[in-house]
Amino acid sequence: MQEKKPRTDHSPKPQSKPNKILKNRKGFIIIIGLSIVALTMYYSIMVQKQMIRTVQETKRSNDLFQAKLAAQSIGDFVSYVINKHDAGFSLDATECKYVKGQLSTSSMSPLCSGYFQEVATIQAAKGNDMTIRINVKGKLNSDNANSRYATCVGSNSMASTCYGVPAPATGDAGNDTICQAYKESIAKDTTKSVSDIDNPCNWNKLTFGSNLTDRVAIPLYYDKSIFPAIKISELQDLTTSVADISNPFGGVNASKNFILRIRTPCLPCYNKDPKTGQEITTEAGKRSCEGTSTSTNVPKSPYYCSDDERYVLDTTKDDMVASWQITGLCGADECGMIQFKEVKSNGDPTLRQSAIKESLINDSDAKHNIINTTITTTEQKPRAKDTTTYNTKGILILDKLKDMTKPVFSMFLSGKLIGTVQGQFVPYLEYQFLSDTPVGQAKIESEIQVIINNVVYTQKLEKAERRPLVDFAIQN
Repeated sequence: MQEKKPRTDHSPKPQSKPNKILKNRKGFIIIIGLSIVALTMYYSIMVQKQMIRTVQETKRSNDLFQAKLAAQSIGDFVSYVINKHDAGFSLDATECKYVKGQLSTSSMSPLCSGYFQEVATIQAAKGNDMTIRINVKGKLNSDNANSRYATCVGSNSMASTCYGVPAPATGDAGNDTICQAYKESIAKDTTKSVSDIDNPCNWNKLTFGSNLTDRVAIPLYYDKSIFPAIKISELQDLTTSVADISNPFGGVNASKNFILRIRTPCLPCYNKDPKTGQEITTEAGKRSCEGTSTSTNVPKSPYYCSDDERYVLDTTKDDMVASWQITGLCGADECGMIQFKEVKSNGDPTLRQSAIKESLINDSDAKHNIINTTITTTEQKPRAKDTTTYNTKGILILDKLKDMTKPVFSMFLSGKLIGTVQGQFVPYLEYQFLSDTPVGQAKIESEIQVIINNVVYTQKLEKAERRPLVDFAIQN
């Protein structure tokens, strides 16, 4: 038998393939494990962030709910106070700031110590700080230059400055977005008067078809009483004194004036060819909306145009398309006046007549002035018909106003408006009531803003003036 020779190769024996795979598998498992830990940590952080966001959003939603609840409660309180007062009732912008239910020393208005303090105390019990901002506009503030126009369109004192209904930049005859930007630009400087009196944002619409849009009531007086600093339990005792009523047109020595302006809206724009983008200028009863308006000095649009680009009413019959009346008190009795109709031998209206006729609305040369009491010649001053005597010769409007207290000017659009183009209907009229002293606005607007823990909620309210149309049937 042969003897086995000893092995002389001392190199390590090659590992078996299963052992190598096992070692690689252990490394792979470690990597997988670390990845799972990392993913678990990532998702834990994400869940934590989401929970924080959810808590924050829940708190914000709760703060918004509390702010809305408080604003609605304050709105009900303000509405009740307004209803207890007369036309033109106002409150300048007021801020009341409360920290843990205590009024901040920066809030000095006595109003902050009344019902608003009660609301703040309720919110403090819920752990909320609160700020209340409130503004009630029933008439223009004569101390602010941006509440008046300069220049105006009348003679005498009204040639330089005047006040308007609607208030500057609050009219609805313009585009909402444009008018809001216009309003904000005016509000920036209270020392600068408003120069562009013919801007559509300074005019309101009269639209036939609804008693909400075809009439307006403008108080020629205002309630000058101060917003009461009272608690909710004291509301029932709230009253308005006669001494709190300002009647600028009344009294023997009254020398105030007003101007009623009415105009038609801008004609619609030409349609554009979809292929070329050019205006189709052959369409009747339309206009070009390219370029700049000569009267407002702004780019033309459906709302901005020159006077020669407005609808023209058909004057074949020269109808009285709107009626007006002024009602009030003469002593303890109701009294009033309505428009006075008078024509020349050729059928044209006289200068002293005050009826709202189609030919007068079309007359842009008269600056759309329908009733203008600033006329100096007595024989040309506008007259009205006294609803007590129905004197056929008419009476001077300003003379009658001196005898009246709490007078209200009302106007009513009595029918559809026909244009000169065949089949053309004029959609509405635009009006502007100007005076040389502030009077009550056609509606009292309130804005209430409540801030709770930096969350803001704003509520806007309005109360329109309404008067019964007593004598309109007689006029028509």
